[in-house]
Amino acid sequence: MSILRLATVLALAVVLVGCGSASPTAVESAVASAAARASIAVPAGTIPPKGSAGIVAPVPAGQTLTVLNGYDNPMPGGTCNKGYGHDHCTNQQYGLDLVPSKVDDLLVLAPITGKIAWTDVSSSGCIGIVPTAFPELNLTVCHLSGLRASGAVAAGTVLGLRRPDDPWIHMSLDVRKDANGPLPRSRWMVGVPFTGAFTIAGKDFPPASSPTLDLHKCASFASTTKASGNTAPLNPQPTVKTADLSACGVAAVTPTPTPRPTPTPVPAPVVATGELPRDCVAGACLMGLRGAAYTIRFSLTGGDISGKAVTKQWVSTPSCKYTYTSRTKLGGRYDPASRHLGGSGTIQDVFEITWRKSKNADCGWAAGGDSAAHPIEWSADVSADGKTIKGRIEGYPFKATLKPDE
Repeated sequence: MSILRLATVLALAVVLVGCGSASPTAVESAVASAAARASIAVPAGTIPPKGSAGIVAPVPAGQTLTVLNGYDNPMPGGTCNKGYGHDHCTNQQYGLDLVPSKVDDLLVLAPITGKIAWTDVSSSGCIGIVPTAFPELNLTVCHLSGLRASGAVAAGTVLGLRRPDDPWIHMSLDVRKDANGPLPRSRWMVGVPFTGAFTIAGKDFPPASSPTLDLHKCASFASTTKASGNTAPLNPQPTVKTADLSACGVAAVTPTPTPRPTPTPVPAPVVATGELPRDCVAGACLMGLRGAAYTIRFSLTGGDISGKAVTKQWVSTPSCKYTYTSRTKLGGRYDPASRHLGGSGTIQDVFEITWRKSKNADCGWAAGGDSAAHPIEWSADVSADGKTIKGRIEGYPFKATLKPDE
C-alpha cells in the first residue's frame, strides 16, 4: 500500500471512529471496511454514530414487509450483475428486497426526505434519492413502473407505482461522494447497511461479522408510514404477481384487485326506415310521385333525434320532362318514458324542366318549382315491442320499421 493510500485509510478511521471515541458501531465498521478496500475517504458526518436518519417503510401504513432477498446475495467475490437476478453486491451489498403484504397496493413511497437525483424507470425501474441530511449518500429504490413525483420529496411521498410483475421493492444505501467530491460510477463500491441511524421504520438490519449469504431473509416489520401525494390506485387494477415466501412460512397472498367500475351503458342507436307520406308532400302530390325514402336515427334511452331523406324522381309527358328532388331533414327529441318522439324539420323541393317541344301548357305549371326549404312539424310513437314507429308529418300519417343502426 502506498503512503498516500495508507494515509487515506488512516484518515478515514479517524473520521469514522474519532479520537478517543468508543468502539465503532456496526454501520461505521462496515462502511470503513468497504471504504478502505476502495480507497475512499468518506467525509465526516456521512455516518452518524447515533440518532436516526428518518428512513421509513416504502409502503402505506397497515402493511407488513417481508425480506425476500437480503444482504450479500451474491456473496462477495461472486458474479455481480446489477439489475439482473440477485444483485446485492458492491454498492448494493446491503440491499433488501421487501415484499408488501398487500401485493395489489402498488404505491411506492419515498423512504427518506431528500431529492430525486436520478431516474431510470423505463429500463431498470430504479430511482436515486439524495437524503437531505446526508448528501454524500444515495438511497436507491427499484421496481417502479412510473413516477408520480420529482425533485424534492418528503418521507412518505408517493414516488410512483410498483411494477405489477415485480412483487417487491428494492432498497439499498451507498456512498456517492468522498472527501474530494462525487465518485465516478466505477467507484460506487461502498454500501451502507440499514442499521444504527439507518434502521428502516425502527427495524435494525445489522451486518454480520463476516459476509453471510442472504442475511436477514424472511425478517419482517410493520409500516406506519402515512402516504402523501398522488395516492390514487390504478383503475382497473392490473393482474399482479405474488412472491414465493413459503421458505419464510408466509402463505401466498391472493391479490384482491379493485373491482372494475360498471361502465355506463352507451345508448345503442336504432334507425327507423320508411317513406314520407305518399301524397302531397309539398308539390309531389301534383305529379303523383311517391314520398321520399328516409331514415330516422335515435336512441331508445332518450336524447336527440336526427333524420334525413333525399329522393330524386322524374316524370315525362309528350311535350316535356321534369325532375323532382326532395331533401328532408328531421330533428327533435325522444322521451323513453312516454315512447314519444318528434320535433321539427324542413323539406326542400326542387323541380328542373327540360322542354322537348315548344312551350306546352300541360307542364307550364311546374316552371317555377319550389327551391326554398320550408319548416315542418312531426311526431311519432314507438310501439310497445320497440319494433315500429307510427306518426304524422305535416298531418300526414307514416309508419317505419325499427332496427339496430349499423
